[in-house]
Amino acid sequence: MSDTTQNEGAKKNEPTNDLISSSMTSETEAIVRLLTEEIRDRHEKAKLEGWTPWVLAASLVSIASILLEDLWGTTVHWEFIKASFLITSLALFVVLDFRSTLNSITERKNRANFSFLHASGSPMQAIVRICWISGIGFTALELNCDLHSFFVGALGWIFIAIAFSGILSVLVLISRLPLPFTAPQPLALAIMTFIMSTICITTIVKLWSSSLLVGSKMEDVRAGSLVALGAYALCILARGHNSQSSKKDELIELRQEIVLENLPCGEALHRTRIALRGMFLSDLVAQDMAFLMKNISDVRMTYAQSFSMIAVLRNSAEFNTPNKEAPAALGKLALANTLDVLKMYNENTKEISKLYFKRLKSVKLRLDLAVRLAKSAEADKHKLLSEITHAQALADADFEKFVSEYEALQNAWNTWYSSEPRNYVL
Repeated sequence: MSDTTQNEGAKKNEPTNDLISSSMTSETEAIVRLLTEEIRDRHEKAKLEGWTPWVLAASLVSIASILLEDLWGTTVHWEFIKASFLITSLALFVVLDFRSTLNSITERKNRANFSFLHASGSPMQAIVRICWISGIGFTALELNCDLHSFFVGALGWIFIAIAFSGILSVLVLISRLPLPFTAPQPLALAIMTFIMSTICITTIVKLWSSSLLVGSKMEDVRAGSLVALGAYALCILARGHNSQSSKKDELIELRQEIVLENLPCGEALHRTRIALRGMFLSDLVAQDMAFLMKNISDVRMTYAQSFSMIAVLRNSAEFNTPNKEAPAALGKLALANTLDVLKMYNENTKEISKLYFKRLKSVKLRLDLAVRLAKSAEADKHKLLSEITHAQALADADFEKFVSEYEALQNAWNTWYSSEPRNYVL
């Protein structure tokens, strides 16, 4: 057997994309292609940003070696180092806050995202950030003993308060609880950023124009700046290059489930949308909505069966609309059985209605709470409630028809068989 023949036989035994795609619909294939492109884009974006763990680790080693070279065997002037550390740290905070605020304001959000209810962060990142913020706060308070500046003292207490609140966040993260907060509105975020930036910039100017840096050596200034930059690098490293890589791993696992477990197209699309765009209000109450719609569907199906029975009864030879003469024994039996079955159907729909209205009350409370968390969810709330109202209106119309038909049959029975009255009230 030739090599060419062997290669052709091996290729036949290998699974191909055609064999995989043959078990999927065109819509599912499109979802898989979307996930593949998204995974590739995120990988390329991570490479362009350049903040890989190896680069950060190399930067931290370089910073440590420079600090040892500058501080080893020389006289250390801690006041200069503290002032340089504080100036560099505040400058970084101003730039980072301005960038995050600008991104938040310019980002288009037509719907409220509730992914934060099920989000979990990195405890290590929170701990590193708390240490950095605490260092800034205590350094500002120590330097304020010499400067006696309102802005420097206020900034120190503000950063200590932020660090204290961060400790509470760490406890939440370690407990693996969902993060109970949402992002502030863009206007409020802009105002907060403006106030903090004003205090930070004023403090930087105050420190720069004071006598603290007079006579400082380049080694001391560089040491303080490198400590601040090292703290920022540690925050990025602790953040877990993880935020991007974890999202990429989530998309890879989802793609594997779609292909290997052959998920239905609707479920695959729903999970892909949540993975890429986040969780909206409709996702929070998806199970409740399914429960309510199923109850409405069950009730309407029961009414449809009732109308079918009534139609068969009315079209039978033994029964027509009420007349002067009562139907024969067979017609009486059919009418009695129909009324009994309709009564049983009504009792069943009452039980379903109790569960329906109990769940509907719970859904409305949850929607009101969601709107309090995110005002932009108001439109989603009205849309969901309108869907429920529309479906319920159809069931209510069927109920009115059911009542009318039952009362007509019961009145006919009481007219023909007054000695055996029926007075069931729906």
